[in-house]
Amino acid sequence: MSDQEVHRHSHNWQDGLWLAGVSGVMALVQLPFASYVAALPLIRNEWELSNIQAGTIYSNTLAGLALAALFVIPLTDRFPPRRLFLLSVWGSVITNLLFPLWATGFVSGSLLRFIAGPCLVGVYVPGIRIVSEYFARGRRGMAVGLFISAFHLGTSISLAAMSLLLLHFGWRTSYLITALSAFSGVAVAHLLLGTGRGEFPIASRGSGRLTLEPLTSKPLVLLTAGYALHAWELYVARVWLSPFLVAVLLARGMAPTEAAALGAGAAAAMLVTAAPGPFLGGLLSDRIGRTSSGILLLSLSGIISLLMGWMLDASWAALLGLGMVYGFSTAADAAVYSTGVTELADARTMGSAQALHTFFGYGAAVLGPVVFGGILDLAPPELSWGLGFSSAGLAAALGVVVLVWLHRLPESSRMAQGRR
Repeated sequence: MSDQEVHRHSHNWQDGLWLAGVSGVMALVQLPFASYVAALPLIRNEWELSNIQAGTIYSNTLAGLALAALFVIPLTDRFPPRRLFLLSVWGSVITNLLFPLWATGFVSGSLLRFIAGPCLVGVYVPGIRIVSEYFARGRRGMAVGLFISAFHLGTSISLAAMSLLLLHFGWRTSYLITALSAFSGVAVAHLLLGTGRGEFPIASRGSGRLTLEPLTSKPLVLLTAGYALHAWELYVARVWLSPFLVAVLLARGMAPTEAAALGAGAAAAMLVTAAPGPFLGGLLSDRIGRTSSGILLLSLSGIISLLMGWMLDASWAALLGLGMVYGFSTAADAAVYSTGVTELADARTMGSAQALHTFFGYGAAVLGPVVFGGILDLAPPELSWGLGFSSAGLAAALGVVVLVWLHRLPESSRMAQGRR
């Protein structure tokens, strides 16, 4: 092996280790994120919440994330993204401690979940920018996909941990344990980025303030619309899959606490397949194109959304199998949108493009679970779960239409080195 080959092999190994570490921070920060979902049936009963209120408490994190994106993310056009990343890691682990310590009902729960949102967006979106700037264009989809996969992995670990903890502790103690565990991400973040590593030059500095200029780009608008519809479906699955499984178990005679624990564990098993989804979806989009892979994956998840809620009487094995495919497919196209923005946006306004992309995406993610909860409250009981999941299937179908439109634009060739 030549000296040049040895150097390249060492460089690739170091890049892979760095990427794994940064992605690990994302996973660790996410550890408390799904704790509310796992404990939702118990919290709903204790606080006497309607389904709309239960969905709203969860969605308030996404609302805080979406609104903060408009002010926080444009700062990465002026200041190094790593600084915002490190500050947000600290903020995220601290704010997540507040919910199990202080929340006592709908108002306080909504407020505490809302303030966790800005910290989460300060980790997630600058993290995507750091990773995309570190890796060459040819591997960008894979690298961003792995980082987003860590986002989903943390959620799955959170659900799995809560399913075990709830069998032995109350929901507050269980939630607190997952929140404290997230502090390990602080140490890893400072080890990787605290000395300036990961601070990469930006082609041209912007003002650091939000500009609406990216909305004049038709390809960016279409990509953002596709992302919003993807997020609507994804967060319906994240919020309501576990309660759906609990409803299935309660209908079959299981006690509430055992049903909540088993439902959360089963949802974790289903959603754990989301963890490799963005990584594999990113690899696929590097090979066949962003829009082509997005159309394929969003079509698959949409079909399952249309089926899932009508399977209350299906066997547990059938639900688990379909749910695992569902978990994978709802997450796998995420890298298409996040990577595509970094390829379509102007370097000068990249932060604003990512901010608007995040705002509209998570705005839709806020609405999806709330609309689902409204359907559960208003529809006849025998139709409610089927109609709820079908609303997510409709969002996915609209997303496919948007991606087909984008695929036909010549500007789509700017993504994935010309692959559409």
